[in-house]
Amino acid sequence: MKFVISKDGVKRYLETPFALCIDTEHFASLIDVLKSAHAGMVANGTSYGWVRIDPSHPDPDSAPNTPPLEWVSRS
Repeated sequence: MKFVISKDGVKRYLETPFALCIDTEHFASLIDVLKSAHAGMVANGTSYGWVRIDPSHPDPDSAPNTPPLEWVSRS
């Protein structure tokens, strides 16, 4: 899988495999958000789109027409 994440107007690719460390409360919240987003996409016939993981996040594609950046390994 390949994801694009957006934070403060900067987009980054995130590709699997990767690990996620999260507590049970936030994990349950993440599951709820993803299930709801999936249901909305299916209902609207959308094959992909932005999902706000935290409702306080501003417009998720706040930097339009900007390509995501690749992660750079630190040596």
